[in-house]
Amino acid sequence: MRAIGLLLLSFACTTHAATAAAPSATKRAAVASIDKHAAALTDISDQIWAFAETALLETRSSTLLADFAEKQGFTVTRNLSGMPTAFVASYGSGKPVIGIMGEYDALPGVSQKAIAEKSPLVEGGAGHACGHNLFGAASLGAALALKEQIAAGKLKGTIRFYGTPAEEAVGGKTYMARDGVFDDVDVMFAWHPGDETQADMVSSQAMVDLMIKFKGKAAHAAGDPWNGRSAVDGVEAFTHGVNLMREHMKLSSRVHYVITDGGDVPNVVSEHAAVWLWARDWKRSEVELLLARIRKIADGAALMTETQVDVQVQAGSWEILVNETGAKLLDANLRWVGAPKFTAAEQDFAKKIQRTTDVPEKGMVDTIHSLEGQPQEGGSTDVGDVSWVVPTLNLTVATAPKDAPWHAWPVVATGLRAGSGSAGCWFAAVPVLYSFMMKQAPESLAPGRHSLDRRAFVQLAATFGLSLTVPGLAAKAPGANLAADEWTLIGEVSDLIIPTTDTGGAIAAGVPAFVKTMLSGWFSAAERENFIAGMRDFSSGAFKRYGKQFAALTSSQKDQYFGELLTAAEGGAPAPRTPFVVLMKRLTIFGYYTSELGATTELRQHISTAQYEPAAVVKPGDRADSGLPGAMYWFNAG
Repeated sequence: MRAIGLLLLSFACTTHAATAAAPSATKRAAVASIDKHAAALTDISDQIWAFAETALLETRSSTLLADFAEKQGFTVTRNLSGMPTAFVASYGSGKPVIGIMGEYDALPGVSQKAIAEKSPLVEGGAGHACGHNLFGAASLGAALALKEQIAAGKLKGTIRFYGTPAEEAVGGKTYMARDGVFDDVDVMFAWHPGDETQADMVSSQAMVDLMIKFKGKAAHAAGDPWNGRSAVDGVEAFTHGVNLMREHMKLSSRVHYVITDGGDVPNVVSEHAAVWLWARDWKRSEVELLLARIRKIADGAALMTETQVDVQVQAGSWEILVNETGAKLLDANLRWVGAPKFTAAEQDFAKKIQRTTDVPEKGMVDTIHSLEGQPQEGGSTDVGDVSWVVPTLNLTVATAPKDAPWHAWPVVATGLRAGSGSAGCWFAAVPVLYSFMMKQAPESLAPGRHSLDRRAFVQLAATFGLSLTVPGLAAKAPGANLAADEWTLIGEVSDLIIPTTDTGGAIAAGVPAFVKTMLSGWFSAAERENFIAGMRDFSSGAFKRYGKQFAALTSSQKDQYFGELLTAAEGGAPAPRTPFVVLMKRLTIFGYYTSELGATTELRQHISTAQYEPAAVVKPGDRADSGLPGAMYWFNAG
């Protein structure tokens, strides 16, 4: 499936569209623009697929999109609503103001190669299991096509591409809506990869995202357990209560959770434990009722176990307010373009995935679903919050095999090189739809417009327990909270510098944890940004050179790639900032030889015949990394 080029596929869609009755010159020009930029947009999509950056950490992905828009003549405003990876690219002036949203965050733990069987590209790494690499690139392509029509004098108004981060986590659009980013938009457009193609007439589920933390009292589990109060008992009582509640919820409600903290060791009565829980329903009013009941269950669990509980609301979203007038416009234009078509090879690839995942071998869907009879399949999105501020229209395009598991490896596997003919048709379709709607006055959408009073939005935030700042941004970006595949990269590099031998290497000495401590506790913001930028350049360089992530390279490839960069960095002219390979060498050596393993084993064996004595006495409560700031100039000089 991925072997077919997007440019040819979009040309096939153009040919199909040209057979429709009386296409306007504006529509034809928009499609021609898509063909012209198809190669560049496909490359952007592929790069974002390879970056696989998770929520609020989409630095390279957002920069790639924003920089491309800027080079094409858009005016770009970055760092919206306190999120470094949120931006808007705008062109034109006056009314109507048309908005197109794009997403680009990946999901953790679903890394996958572009093959028809489960095989992680990076073990434990992230992957685009919701197709957001396509979502971001395709939407920008649509905005670019309309920008060129405005520049040519064929259309009037303003076109904006909204780069919206963290849809899979905190919901970046919620905070952008809170800050009035969408207030003057006349109509907003969103699309999403799926296994059907349709103008959407179904809503999404409203949801609330909770972290429930229990605090107990530690004690020896065998010696004096009666003196302890177990936070894990609190978690177990809470989850039991939630599961008892399921019988008494409406059939439309959903509650799902994971235990993120289950204590440390079994021989200690645990004083801390936590549950991460989502509650959903098709109506926000029902979610509010669920939230109230969940709070009571948490309080009851704490009372039963004599522990303390803190229910933290981390995020929440409304259901999508469906715009029937706009959906009918979308459907008419989608049928003008025609459904995506797939080659025999693409269908065969899809069927292999379906066979592997034990679903019927239907292949890719190449028809357009009607407005009637669309199933409610579940799922939440911060697009819902936007829909209550501005009329929002949604399109789904088939980019993955029918009925294959979503948020899972099959979607990642079909996302590289656009994965399927559907993406090519998407690039051709969107500007066509938008050209049609911009030609008309957006007043045609007025019957579905619902504006949300700002005070009502504040009330919504209070209902969900949301503070009017992005929660956890300081802790999540940028800092030591890197993606799983990035921590894997740091471990691989440190192990390359000091490999495992009979005395143990960097991994055994805890060097990755040491690097994390340095990044979060001692590096300045500028130093941290330099390190992270260098690390990501190092990672993307490996992918460009070998077509694989660094962790997937052979030992000889790792040695060659790292060695060449280190030789060039240490033998070249002084740089404004220390290169990543040099920083990692210094951090690894320092972290290793100040660890217990390095100091008591390696140093004793190879450097000194004298007995090892610690340089300082560490008292209870002291930081293990005390005294390290003196090494900062050494780490960052040059």
